[in-house]
This record gives sequence, structure tokens and C-alpha cells, in this order.
Amino acid sequence: MTNLALADGHSLYTPSKFEWLVVEMDAITGSYSFYNNHFMISLGTAGRDIVVINVSYSAEVDRSNMNRAISIVRKTLETRAKEPGWKWLKIKENVILVD
Repeated sequence: MTNLALADGHSLYTPSKFEWLVVEMDAITGSYSFYNNHFMISLGTAGRDIVVINVSYSAEVDRSNMNRAISIVRKTLETRAKEPGWKWLKIKENVILVD
């Protein structure tokens, strides 16, 4: 493999179980990305033990629907973290109005 191949993202990498959880859950939260409902949810990380629920919304959002979706994502993450006994997992929310 050339240095160019390594530099552009082709190097081997094995994600941690925590990283896999975030990737998997982010794919699932795609179903909560409702452009018609004026909000979008995605997941990210902050350090090695924090999952961040990123929410962007417009002024036209139905806040109760958005809050319900955030709650579902949070509860799903909490449930998934209990299975392997990850008591150290923390969940934060980053909610931003984007008008």
C-alpha cells in the first residue's frame, strides 16, 4: 500500500465497541431525521465515554415531536449500554436552532 493510500483513509483501523455503538445508533437515528418535521438528529462522540445526541431544528418544529424523538434515542442508547454493562457511558444533548 502506498503512502498516498494510507494518507487518504485506506489504512486499517479497528473501531472500539463504543465507536461501533455510536456508528450503529447513528444509522438507526436516520429514521428520526424528519425534514418535514423540521428537525434532524445525528450522533457523535465527545471523548471516549460520551455519546452526543446532536439535534438541529427550525423555528417551525413541533417541539413535542422533537422531544419525543430525542427521548427515544436517549432511552435506546441507555438500553444498549446496559447490555454489556457499560455504566460509564454518558449521554449529552446538543440542540441547536438553525434558522
